[in-house]
Amino acid sequence: MRSLYIWLSRLIALAVVLQVLFVAWGAFDIFKNASDGVPFTEDTERNVGQMLHSVVGMMVIPALALLFGIISFFAKVRGGVALAWIVVALTVLQIVLAFVSFGAPVVGTLHALNAFAIAGIAGMAGVALSQIDNVSPNLGQGYIIDSFMVVVFGGVGNLWGTLVGAFTLGVANKFLEPFAGAVLGKIAILVLIILFIQKRPRGLFALKGRAVEA
Repeated sequence: MRSLYIWLSRLIALAVVLQVLFVAWGAFDIFKNASDGVPFTEDTERNVGQMLHSVVGMMVIPALALLFGIISFFAKVRGGVALAWIVVALTVLQIVLAFVSFGAPVVGTLHALNAFAIAGIAGMAGVALSQIDNVSPNLGQGYIIDSFMVVVFGGVGNLWGTLVGAFTLGVANKFLEPFAGAVLGKIAILVLIILFIQKRPRGLFALKGRAVEA
């Protein structure tokens, strides 16, 4: 049940993202038709993007949210019931705002903000409660080499160096993986770091003055 709880939260957040994409698709279609001189009348074909947006918002998300709320009672997740039913309440509010916005377009802004609130809380429930790795004596062993390279490259004892080093090495690693593979890509980065520290033994952001003595 815990896994189902997590996946439902992610599906709700994903559904909201799909709604945003469908709105963008509908808006693009409207602008395209307008630029082509197509008049908008009662006989004009319905906008596919807007139709999909309505289906997801009025049917898919409410169904997922209701199931999410029911599963939360059995998932045995600390604080999970509260988060799930907040999502359900926001979903109900979303439907109400959708109907009200037809007569008051300004309410459409609240409708959009509420959608992001649904995605945020649902996503938070899934991400915060999902387990990244199994607890074992070897926990974190796979990150030791990467952490060592980041600290050496960025500069020992320097927080900004660690941040810049992690970002730089992460991007470089993902760039090399498609061409050289995961193992060879990491070996290539390690070789480059060895060559780099021959020129700058203290890393990118070397500590200076009394900070080195400390």
